[in-house]
Parts: sequence; structure tokens; C-alpha cells
Amino acid sequence: MNRPGLLIRWSLRHGPRENLSSCKNGVKIVKGGMAVRSLGIDKKTGKEKFQIDTYDKEGERYRPTFIGTKAEAYQRERDIKELSGKIRLDAMTVGDIAAKYLKWVENNQAGTTLTGKKKAFYGHLLPFFKEYKPYRIDSDLIEDYKQERFEESQSGRKINRSVQLELIYLHGMLAWAADEKRGYCNAPGKWDKPKYKRPIPSVWTVDEMQRLFGEFSTFHKALFGCLYFGQLRRNEAVNLRIRDVQPASAEIRVLGKGDKLRIVTIPPILVSFLEDHIKALEKKEAKDLLFPSPVTGGVLKELKTVLKLAKQRAKIDKRLHPHLFRHSGATHMLEAGQDSRIIQKQLGHADISTTQWYTQVAKETRKKAVEETFKGFVVNNGH
Repeated sequence: MNRPGLLIRWSLRHGPRENLSSCKNGVKIVKGGMAVRSLGIDKKTGKEKFQIDTYDKEGERYRPTFIGTKAEAYQRERDIKELSGKIRLDAMTVGDIAAKYLKWVENNQAGTTLTGKKKAFYGHLLPFFKEYKPYRIDSDLIEDYKQERFEESQSGRKINRSVQLELIYLHGMLAWAADEKRGYCNAPGKWDKPKYKRPIPSVWTVDEMQRLFGEFSTFHKALFGCLYFGQLRRNEAVNLRIRDVQPASAEIRVLGKGDKLRIVTIPPILVSFLEDHIKALEKKEAKDLLFPSPVTGGVLKELKTVLKLAKQRAKIDKRLHPHLFRHSGATHMLEAGQDSRIIQKQLGHADISTTQWYTQVAKETRKKAVEETFKGFVVNNGH
């Protein structure tokens, strides 16, 4: 039994209570920063009262009291010890965590993702949050950040989407840091992000796509066919290997976001385009990339000029970029009545709600088509 006034220090870092390192003047001591001390009997409750010696988030010492049994007091000590272990990690600033997080992103996520996150962190987030500790980031501070971002933007420029993405990145980093495998900080709360409604892209019609493909070379029919008929992303297409194409089964093996492999089914017309293209590659003795750069032989980078010239020859005056092929292909499949779950697999979406966005695209496309078709219909009241 410990007599009243006995001071027992436990190790915060290594912590078994039995690991006593010395005994001095009847007081057993363990290396660490916390103590439990009996204060005698509490007059109001008649139970024993204990004092726990600990520190708050700022490193300031404080001594909460506890009334109950000795076993309960030590359990309370362990609870505070566990919490203190997490709080002490809040000594890490957002800047400290960001250095670790971006290194992890570099090793575990796509290069484009790393580029986007570096731009957000180094360009905006770290200049504002770098010296803050995670537990200091609350809704008021988030509102201050949004206000500063809006004020520094160009007059009249809409940056809701940019600020929204920045806050998503910051929240994601803190959630990553709070994972039990790391424990760098406590989990972040919920923040209000700027509202942003994703604009509906102006997809091309099937007829316009037919005219455009008529202006492409064998190489570009196969390349942009992967984007339109297979709904591949630009980076997915330009990084394809010859071995990824399986004409016999009408499939392409695609390495998508997060290095997730998916099998994309392709129509006969794209199979034909790819077979013609691969035959041309064989004549050039190409053995690896499906769409090598004609200049460097490496991954193809520049596509704007090809699209601009083809669009001019097809005499179509509408905005065109590589991702619009994917938009148009998915929209045309929905308009043809195909199941959204099938399209989800084609697109490589983890969440069906992302795919269902194309339902809205298809709806807007039909609406414009109907309005355009009947805009000249006039009723002259029977005269």
C-alpha cells in the first residue's frame, strides 16, 4: 500500500508502471512526465482524492484532481497519458506534416496528383497555414483563409473551385496524418468549403465526331479512338503499351488513377483502328509504347496542334480538347440507353455518383438538341 503523499512517476513514452527506476525517501520514481498523488479523503464524498500531474496542449503544466478508488485513479492516469501522447504530437506544425505528406504522395500517387498538390500547398496553403499546429485549424481560421484567397484573386475572377480543392487537399492531409499508423495529429473536423457547381461541358455530337475522325491519320484515329470509344483519359492513352491491346477479345488493359488496373471493352471500329496502327508500328520496329512521340520516341506530350488542324479541316467551330473525347463518348453511351454501371466500369470511376454526372451532361445535350431543332417552329393561330 502506498501511504498518502506517495509520488509515483510513470513513463509517458515507454510506460509500464512496474518499470520503477529508483526509490528515494520512500518515493518510487519512474522516468517520465506524469504523476499520481493521493490528497487524502475528500470531505464531501468520503472517497479518496488524487492529483494527476500533467501538461496541456501548449506544454503548460496543470494538475487535475480525481475522486475515486486508487485503481480508478491509475486508469484515469493511463487515459490522460494516452491522450497526452497524441496531443504532444501536435507539436508538429502543418509545415512539418506537409513535408512528410508530399513525400508520401510522391511515392504512392500519380505524378499529376503530386503536381496539383504541390501547386496548392506551396502556392497557397503553406504560406498561410505553415506555422499553425493542426488543432488550431478551426472553422474561423478556414473562413479567414477563404477571405484572403478571395481578396488576392483578380477582380471578378471565380476561384471557388480552386479554394475548394485547396481545402480538400489540406483536410485530406490532416486525415492522413491522423491515421493510427502515423498519429501525427488528431483528426480534423468538418469545414465549410466554397460552393462550386461543376459546369456542363459542351460535348460534340456523334455526327461531329464522325467528321472529325475523317480528318485524322491512322495514328490519331487509334489514339483519339481510345479516348472516345474507350473513354480513356489522356494520360492513360499516351502511356499504353502495345501489349496492353488485345484485339482478339476486343479489350485494352488500362492502368488508371492510383495505379488501378481495369479492362476496357472496345467496339469493332476501334479494334480496326488499333490493328491498322499496330501494323504501321511493326514496320517501324516499335516494340513498347503504343503511341510513341514521332519526335522523341518517348511518351507523347503535344496534341493541341493536331486537334486544331483537324477541327479546322472538319469546319467545326467548337471548343475541343483531349478530355472532351472521353466526355463525349460517355455521354453518347448514356444517350444510347446504356446502363450507367457499365459506363462506370469503362470510365474507371470508384463511385457511381461520379458517373451519374454524365447523366446531367446527356440531359443538357438533349435539351439543346431539342431547342435547336424546333426553334424555328411558328404557329400563326390558324391563319
